[in-house]
Amino acid sequence: MKDITKTVADSFSVSSKLLFPKHMNNEGILYGGQHLMWIDELAGIVAKRHCGNEKQRVTTACIESVDFYKPCYQSDIIDMQGFITYVGNSSMEICIETYTGGFCDNKTLVNRAYLVLVALDDNGHPVTVPRLNPASIQEKERYEAGKQRSIIRKNERMFVLEQGDK
Repeated sequence: MKDITKTVADSFSVSSKLLFPKHMNNEGILYGGQHLMWIDELAGIVAKRHCGNEKQRVTTACIESVDFYKPCYQSDIIDMQGFITYVGNSSMEICIETYTGGFCDNKTLVNRAYLVLVALDDNGHPVTVPRLNPASIQEKERYEAGKQRSIIRKNERMFVLEQGDK
């Protein structure tokens, strides 16, 4: 797959949810864990689409960050959009943004999350994913930011592994 190059648009995915009482905590606000499950599911779809195979095995390796900006309430419709920001050899950084007020001009960003998923072969070993060709200025900025986050994650992982040897 190393010779294959994809664009952000190739795997861009959306999901909408109507919020019911079963999704709410006792304050009437969307459970963060429920929201995280939907975020992780959408990230998996984006990753599979980037790989070009919906049967491709992928796993969440890291939830880099999850920022909740505003609460979501019962009967809200939330619209989540997911897109690739950066790819490594077998890893894919994916951003999921959640909005309310979806069909209106006044949609509001309520959540942003960054996850890293890894493509796996049938034996659970990482496999190479297609390269990413960011087209717009915003995509290129996101790619560079993702590259920096990847370097930080690798350095943190090395530090933790080194500390474990002591």
